[in-house]
Parts: sequence; C-alpha cells; structure tokens
Amino acid sequence: MVKKIVIKLGFSICAATLSFGAHAQVAPKFKTATVEVSATVESNCEISANSLAFGKYDPLNNNDTTASTSITLTCVKNTPVIGVELSGLVAASGIRQMTNGSGTLDYQIYKAGDTAGAPCTAGSLTVWGTGSDALKPGIANDASAKSYNLCGIIAAKQNVSAGDYKDTLTATVSY
Repeated sequence: MVKKIVIKLGFSICAATLSFGAHAQVAPKFKTATVEVSATVESNCEISANSLAFGKYDPLNNNDTTASTSITLTCVKNTPVIGVELSGLVAASGIRQMTNGSGTLDYQIYKAGDTAGAPCTAGSLTVWGTGSDALKPGIANDASAKSYNLCGIIAAKQNVSAGDYKDTLTATVSY
C-alpha cells in the first residue's frame, strides 16, 4: 500500500506541473493610447542686401552713371509678402541724395518690376521706394531665396564738388 500512495503522489505532482505549464501560455492582453504630435510653423521672412557702388562719377560726362545690386528675400512657403520698402535720404522732389558734408549728389533707385531676377533694363524700371513705390513680390511659392535687382542711376551733368558721397538705404520687408 505504501507503494500505491507514492505513485499517486508522483502522479499528482506531474498533473499539477502540467496544469501550471498550460496556464502560463495564456495570450497576453494589450491596451493602447495615442500620442498627439504637433508643431506650429509661423510666417517668416529674412532679408539681406548687397552694397550699391557707383564707382567714379564724372560731372563732365554726358552719360548717366548706372550701377546695380540685389536684395534677397527668403520667406516661409505661402507667406504673403506685402512689400519691400526702400528708405533713405530723399529730397522734397522725390530724388534720393548722397551727401558729402553739406554737398549732395542726386541719384535714384529703381526696381525692375516685382519679379525676382528681372534685369535692370531701361524702359522697364520704376522708382523703388516706400508705400505704393515698394516692391510687391506677392506670396512666396516656396522657401528658396529670391533675388530682386536694385538699379541705381546718377543723372549726368550734376554741378557737384569733388569728394566721396554716401547714403544709407534701409530695406524693410513686411509680411
């Protein structure tokens, strides 16, 4: 009889082990949650400008002196650019002036239209200034840099003294 009891205990232990093993293989349960990801892109523009150097001006020459440079805009895609104003010293007549002490040398700044890269071609130039004379590039179609030509002209035969004449222009973009 002792042998039977030992065998039954051994059998019970094996059964318990099998039962425990089968219970451990139950499929895991899962719960999920969502994570919201967001960012805000604001309208923005950067502006840079190169110097405009006319070089030597000869008041005895019959030809106007011309020079050109560029202003570069880089704006976030779909930013509506209201305008690029160009301010500086302007005489009552609307002509810009470079100064040398009390002396002045008249000049004018023109834009070659409101399209990036338009050349400084006589006949297609309009005064570039403020308000209605500002550059109006419209909506930025991408975020690439776009250069706009700034065309300068010093009229011939001005009665001015020798010296270095200068003016400082400020280009301001509104968007």
